[in-house]
Formats: sequence, C-alpha cells, structure tokens
Amino acid sequence: MTLVNNGKLNTERQEGVKQVGQGFHLLSLGRNEDATRLSQDLLKKYPEDPAVLFFASEVSVINMENDKALNLIDNAISGAPKNANLFMQKARILMILHRQQDACRVVSNVAELSPKDKNMLRSAGQLVSQSGDFSGAQMFFEKALALDPVDQGILFDLATAHFFLG
Repeated sequence: MTLVNNGKLNTERQEGVKQVGQGFHLLSLGRNEDATRLSQDLLKKYPEDPAVLFFASEVSVINMENDKALNLIDNAISGAPKNANLFMQKARILMILHRQQDACRVVSNVAELSPKDKNMLRSAGQLVSQSGDFSGAQMFFEKALALDPVDQGILFDLATAHFFLG
C-alpha cells in the first residue's frame, strides 16, 4: 500500500507521511545521518510509495549517491506518473549527473502536468536555463508570467533569458 493513492491519503499510512515530513525537517537541520537512517527504515516499510521514494532520492542526492537517487525517483514516477514534483526532482538529478539534454526532456512534462502552477513553471524555466537553453527557459517563464503578470521574480528570469538570447 502507498502513503498517497490518487491524491488521497490512506489513513492507515498517516504515520508514514508524518515521518517523511520529519525526514525533510532533519535534512533542513543538517542531520543527514539521521535522515539517511529514517530513509532506509521508510524504504523497508513502504518500498513502492512515491513520497518515500522522493524523500529517499533527496537523501541520496545529499549523500552524493546520484545514480541511486535517479533509480529511486524513477520508481517514484512509476507509482505517480502525473506528479510534476517527481519530474522536477528527476530533472535536478539529471543535471547533477551532467545530463542536461535528458533533464530538459524530463522537465518538459512539467508544463503538461502543472500548467496553472506558476512556481513549478518558473522552476522548470530556471532548470532549463541552467542547461543553456534560454529559448526553452523563455517558454516556461512566459507561461508562468501569463499566470501572474506582476511577479517580479518571473519578470527577472524572463529578462535574463532575453538577455542571453540577444
């Protein structure tokens, strides 16, 4: 059973969700060893749960186990193929692995999965921009800006992309 099924929390797994949240809190405190242990425990209890796999992938990135992180996030995507956050995590991992073109292909899913989420679209644009694809980044920034025409951060990112495009 998974912690989240079709967007609805399984009540019997609320403790697992709470533990994933605690794990991210541990990471924010720099308690990486504790987060690693918790990640391993959660993977034993909920080996197919997308939330657990996402958390475990983040722990793996912090521990510089990027190939393992990629495998974990691929498994998470298999369990929740419509979750844009999972695709963004995969794209970030691919960037760490210096696979920029693959990352840009993966992040293209974000516009389809989250067309009304300006923050997700902006994050996608920033990632694509880091790969040097300023034209692709511009597309994401313009979609985000259409949702909030006065967002100064998006305006700055779009202006930066325009600068690099000449």
